[in-house]
Amino acid sequence: MAVTLEDLQGASKTIGGFAHGNAVGNTYGFGDEPMVDLPALQQKGKIMVYISSSDPSTIVPTETPPSFQKMMAVTHMSKSLFNALGKKWATIKNPAYTIFVHDIIWTLLGSFEDITSVEGDEEITWHTENNKPVLQILLSNFTLPSVSSTAVVAPAASAGLPIAASQSVPVASVQPQGVRVHFTQEQTAMADALEIPVALRRTGNVLKLQEHYTRYLALLEAEKKSKKMQKDGTWPGGLRLPVGRDIPNLFIGKSTWHDFWTKTFPHIAEYPEMVKWLSNDEDCMEAAELFGKNLKAFHFGELVQWVQNGGSLVKPKKGAVKEASVATSSTSKKASTSKKPAGSTKKVATSKSGSSKRK
Repeated sequence: MAVTLEDLQGASKTIGGFAHGNAVGNTYGFGDEPMVDLPALQQKGKIMVYISSSDPSTIVPTETPPSFQKMMAVTHMSKSLFNALGKKWATIKNPAYTIFVHDIIWTLLGSFEDITSVEGDEEITWHTENNKPVLQILLSNFTLPSVSSTAVVAPAASAGLPIAASQSVPVASVQPQGVRVHFTQEQTAMADALEIPVALRRTGNVLKLQEHYTRYLALLEAEKKSKKMQKDGTWPGGLRLPVGRDIPNLFIGKSTWHDFWTKTFPHIAEYPEMVKWLSNDEDCMEAAELFGKNLKAFHFGELVQWVQNGGSLVKPKKGAVKEASVATSSTSKKASTSKKPAGSTKKVATSKSGSSKRK
């Protein structure tokens, strides 16, 4: 009996099969579907909470075990973040605690009630460890000793502990406002080496635009001094050389630096009147006249908009810009025509009258 080998074409057998059609729509074709934008998965990060009654400047997160830690969705605004955290861990709502977050140094946010209010909502900066977002939070019931006099000297100054304002300050500014940022010993040493006035060092308190600008100018001087000291070899021995954001951190927080200082102050030199106003010069313009609007107070939001609009809070309309550019163009043309020699005037007139289609 002869055996014939047939080309099965991928079939398992040549008899007993069942015919199927290849019409479009018989089977679902994933490749035929249009591209769909899938919702992005929300990134999660680790939150580590520390509880202490000691001076915050003495708390080192890497050397202190956290009292609570939790993986949570990364959000960058304090209100939503702490509301979510409060549902997971009720202790953080305790009004006896003042809340700090760690951003190179401990920065005070306030009580839970303040942080979760509309007015207290502010940006939170996470840092990265092993390519994962991490946020370190401190619950502190540390209080400076109260005194009956009108001024106190921060105790950390006499004990050699780093604190941003180690000079006499009014009692009212200590409780409840006080120094919101506590320097490390290294930061205090750097600030001293650069001879940064204590009054201009970062405190975390709310500042006016003029006060921000004064600190910005002091920052530029401190950076120049640092480079000169390194070049001359006069930088203190045993003290690490400042790199990256070391010097800016002595004056202002990272968020304010990136979101406001870098977007406004480097461009202010183009506007002499704004420089005068920020410098509190006697002959400076009134704020309403300078900004183009009459507001009770002006903040970075207005200053950023003012710079982006080219020196006004009132954004020019597209039509107005076009008319201004046409007017400028025609004015320049008239000026250039008037500068031409007398002998060429007739030629210009003849050319214009004979070539009206070119306009």
